[in-house]
Amino acid sequence: MAFRIGQSVQAIDEVGRWEGARVKNILPDERYVVGFCGWGEDYDRCVDESEIRLSISPLDGDQGRLCCNVKLRY
Repeated sequence: MAFRIGQSVQAIDEVGRWEGARVKNILPDERYVVGFCGWGEDYDRCVDESEIRLSISPLDGDQGRLCCNVKLRY
């Protein structure tokens, strides 16, 4: 599956947990640079297709809460 820059996703962090993230860059070898929500750039990771998936939260994206920028709808 292809992801796009800025897309809210889940990615495996450095300790092996699925965490909320945002795609920051796409590398020529089809890996993704992701930034984890609530963590600084020091914690960004380069992940391959097996370490990234669509976010499963029904509120992620334009319909509700954005992963790294809190937006609440009432």
